[in-house]
Amino acid sequence: MDLARFDVALTQGRLLSRGSREHMWTPGSTPSGDVLPYGLGWFIADKAGKRLVWHTGLWEGQYSTLYLKVPAERAFLAAFLPASARP
Repeated sequence: MDLARFDVALTQGRLLSRGSREHMWTPGSTPSGDVLPYGLGWFIADKAGKRLVWHTGLWEGQYSTLYLKVPAERAFLAAFLPASARP
């Protein structure tokens, strides 16, 4: 439930301003100008005309997590895997 509350607060602009959130989800670039699939702490990709952003986490020996968001759809997916489920 905490992650759902986090997502609502992020979407509604209660954690960051819209400009800061957009900056965080803007791909960076290399010195030569190549676009990277990474913003400020978030992976970024475009699929079927929609921007996807995600972040992963790992608590070694405990859990592996994925937080995936489709901002235009106001949708997110959270996955929590126990360490024993990891290959």
